[in-house]
Amino acid sequence: MAPLQGLTFGVEIEVVAAWPRTVNPDHRIPSPLKAIYSQLTSAGVPVTLSEPGWEARASNFTHWQLKTDLIALSPAELAAFPRDSYTSESVELASRRFDFFHDDWRGEIKRVLDALRQLEQHPGARFFTNASTGLHVHVADHDRGLPLRAAKNLLQLATAFERCLDALHAANRIAYPRVFSHDGGNSIGDFWCAPLSWFHRRNGQMPAATAADSNLYDWLAAIEDQASLPALNTGICGLTDEIAEAGGLFHRTAYGHNSAYNLDNLYPHFAGERYTGTLEFRQHAGTMDFLEVVQWIVLTTSLVRYCAAVEPVPFLTLCAYGVDSRVGLRELLTAIQCPADTVSYFAQDDDDGAEAVIGFLSSSGDMSSAAPVVLEELDDLMAHNEVEASERLVGAELRRAVIAEKDYGFDPAIQVCRPFEETVPRYYAEASLPGVVVLGERYVDVEEADSRARAGVWRRLASEYRGEVSRS
Repeated sequence: MAPLQGLTFGVEIEVVAAWPRTVNPDHRIPSPLKAIYSQLTSAGVPVTLSEPGWEARASNFTHWQLKTDLIALSPAELAAFPRDSYTSESVELASRRFDFFHDDWRGEIKRVLDALRQLEQHPGARFFTNASTGLHVHVADHDRGLPLRAAKNLLQLATAFERCLDALHAANRIAYPRVFSHDGGNSIGDFWCAPLSWFHRRNGQMPAATAADSNLYDWLAAIEDQASLPALNTGICGLTDEIAEAGGLFHRTAYGHNSAYNLDNLYPHFAGERYTGTLEFRQHAGTMDFLEVVQWIVLTTSLVRYCAAVEPVPFLTLCAYGVDSRVGLRELLTAIQCPADTVSYFAQDDDDGAEAVIGFLSSSGDMSSAAPVVLEELDDLMAHNEVEASERLVGAELRRAVIAEKDYGFDPAIQVCRPFEETVPRYYAEASLPGVVVLGERYVDVEEADSRARAGVWRRLASEYRGEVSRS
């Protein structure tokens, strides 16, 4: 495979602003967005503002965009919020398009976060993240978007090692959406970054004969079967009509903006539509920690770079190890060639052997909302948020409980000790078609032949794994 010609990205930082209710002569509350806009402009950050009555949008993603977003305070946060002296505002800071290798994006992101801290000094604003905020990263190859092969590889890698990547996230970001559960959940807000494993059991891609006992390799084959970016999006991140209607969702074919991995922006949905050509990572919890933001950007761009450049056999071999619980986060990040400091940052070991968690939001009981704590004033709210953001292992027990309840497509009790380095190359060679061949009445090009061979490997491994399960 050919590596990307370039690597670009944008980041969305979502926060809640608690703004002092300073009454001016007109008895109007100052606009937090306008104040943030002024502070960013003074710091030399190229930014446009989008709000009712004052909207400017830069073309070609040359400026940051400052706007409101669908961010909600939890009941505990609402109860603690001092409405008499502060007003709350949801804030999204969507960056300009950065060239990963040539722009000083680290310095610019630091200036943005520093600007928020300066507003906390004067006029006394407070900024915090909660269970409804996220840190989203959009990755592309400049204006060229991403090829189908890279997108397939990304979804396959994320499916094969969802159990490892879950160790990076808050419990409420990896749990299955409650809005589709038997009790109906409590709001559509549960459905904003659903894991791929949840879609695989609900997207109707499995034949009836194997739906009940489909395994991880069947899921990887289903991804491989998709012949275009729209098919990949609707086939994998779609839902059957029955399940969609049960969740109160109608007339949709894809749910990229509700998935941990959003493909909606990779292609036009109608003739002439402008699109960004980006793949969006949506699962990370909201954070204002500079180091976490930087390292998450490095990790997501590393994932895309690897998936765009890796050759078939090494990639198939790596994903085949998805059923082997001995392969952990450190091995995965090393395999995809993350920088050493990024591997150390995310896979650092703690006292009890648990893996590090970034942007973790502590919670208990209801994983779809913020922690049910008693907060009596704004300082308590901020202090609680500080704990959530800084103590990496807070809630690790809950996170492990969520992981234990999830369906990753394999039985962790079955020890898989197969030497995939030997079997996968052989399976791929046996399933491969030589060069450009005629199949039926049409030509099959090299890319399609490669895809057929990959699917053949996954189906062969799926059948063998079902045999191991039946013998256990």
